Amino acid sequence: MMLLKSAVRGAVLAMVGLMLPLAGFAQSYPARPITIVIPYPPGGSSDITVRLVAAKLQASLGQTVVADNRGGASGNIGSAYVARAKPDGYTLLLGTSATHGANVALFNDMGFDPIKDFAPVSLAARTVLAFTVNPSVPARNMQEFIQYAKSQPGKLSYASSGIGSPHHLAGELLNKVAGINLVHAPYRGGGPAVNDLIAGHIPVGIMTLSTVIQQHQAGKLRILALTEPNRFPGTPDIATVGESVPGYEMTAFHVFLAPAGTPKAIVDLLSREIKNALMSKDVKDQLEQTGFNVAGMTPEETMAFLVKDIRTRTELVRAAGIKPE
Repeated sequence: MMLLKSAVRGAVLAMVGLMLPLAGFAQSYPARPITIVIPYPPGGSSDITVRLVAAKLQASLGQTVVADNRGGASGNIGSAYVARAKPDGYTLLLGTSATHGANVALFNDMGFDPIKDFAPVSLAARTVLAFTVNPSVPARNMQEFIQYAKSQPGKLSYASSGIGSPHHLAGELLNKVAGINLVHAPYRGGGPAVNDLIAGHIPVGIMTLSTVIQQHQAGKLRILALTEPNRFPGTPDIATVGESVPGYEMTAFHVFLAPAGTPKAIVDLLSREIKNALMSKDVKDQLEQTGFNVAGMTPEETMAFLVKDIRTRTELVRAAGIKPE
């Protein structure tokens, strides 16, 4: 019995000995500036999320937080850089529904594994997408539109901001679950697509809410529904696609990630601070005004979200035969 107690005591002491360096490391973190890599050129929506969160993190953590734009290969270059970074909590990534979604099926080799090479920190925000039509389309809601589309198989085109984009996949998902046949018309960005939609050159568009809400309010376009699972607080009068097609959901998102192997204590600390930043009134209000649905998830919830989302997008990309631009 004495030998057993001695063995147990020794095992406990050994475990404590292993944990002490980690605990000390976490308590001293952060001791120098933190870099958040944005895997796209400056000026995009990712910059907005990072800028707002970084300001809050600087105040709460007492260290400078730097944004580092590393664009290229649809976000893969910057993401691969972070995947190879030292897992010490000082280099983070703002991933997206491309880098941790559609790109998995679009590229044979991204240079990283979106699940194995990262430690999820927190889902930050979901970009609200709007299913929009030119006023000439004889439909005022999704049920009417689906019936109209069924009477026009293969004759209605929908604009998106590019091949493999969440906007593109939102249309492919609607084709699949509603049994219709909309034809994809990719544009080089949302601006040109909105202009053609207003002019009537294309009847349907799946656009970021912030790019079409003013035209909707002015009567130049008609938003039929949003692709989010729940109604957006900023536009409570606009329905979701899921209200007409149960289970429908497609979104763009921003997610904070660290390199795989980052100590859990540091990941948990960052997750809490990022969620606090996102949920602060000024940040939440600014993101919602820009068309973001603020999330804020635990690392475990974020991992579950990513695994499910990657599976959904991969199946859609492959079923539709989508190839990179």
